[in-house]
Amino acid sequence: MQQHLLRSTEENLTLKTLCRKFSNGALIIHENPVRQVGGKKNAPHLKTTAYHFDVLDVDWINTESSFEADFVLVTTLNPSVSAIYHQRATLTLSNGSTYTPDFLVIKNGRPTIVEVKPHKFTVKEPWSKLFEEALSICETVNVRFEVQTELQFRVGNLHKRAEYIAFCARLEFTSEDILLAIEEVSKYTDGMTFDFFMRITGLPKILILKLVASRHLYLNDALEYEDCSMIYSSPAY
Repeated sequence: MQQHLLRSTEENLTLKTLCRKFSNGALIIHENPVRQVGGKKNAPHLKTTAYHFDVLDVDWINTESSFEADFVLVTTLNPSVSAIYHQRATLTLSNGSTYTPDFLVIKNGRPTIVEVKPHKFTVKEPWSKLFEEALSICETVNVRFEVQTELQFRVGNLHKRAEYIAFCARLEFTSEDILLAIEEVSKYTDGMTFDFFMRITGLPKILILKLVASRHLYLNDALEYEDCSMIYSSPAY
């Protein structure tokens, strides 16, 4: 898979600013990926995937495993996240070696360095010691460091719900139906159920999911879309 480069537009000013701010020291942030996708010598079998989401300020997001792919799908639906960059941060550890976490996430306008790992690896050496040192380095420069596992992005089939919502983003509806859906939900400041929405509009559930993917509407943190689940209007719209 070819490496995808960033768009050269004002949308990347946050990343460019971070690159200038963290250009030396124990944490360095890079404008382009640190290494080529699929370049892990000890894991050449891992599946690579590239995602594009219109709601994010980045052209392509590369992933190198199903865990990384699921993390990206779920994180993209978080309205506080504006960008997800693959392998943009390098940490220099106390022993002189370097460590490149999986993602740089821009959340509420601030950087978060994220490592995605199966939970079973996070509780044993050498990973637990590595993550402890990475957290210490990031805290020193006022950057958040997180380790995300299946306990966060696969609980309750959260990743499957996010995958289906991403699929619905590609579905086509008339502008009239889209506007009607947004207007009807916006009338209810405390939200409405899917069942109530479908009864008063005659529109299908998949239209709501398309609008969730575009962040015109949003669901609860579990991304539930059963008939009794709630739909909320986005403050941005």
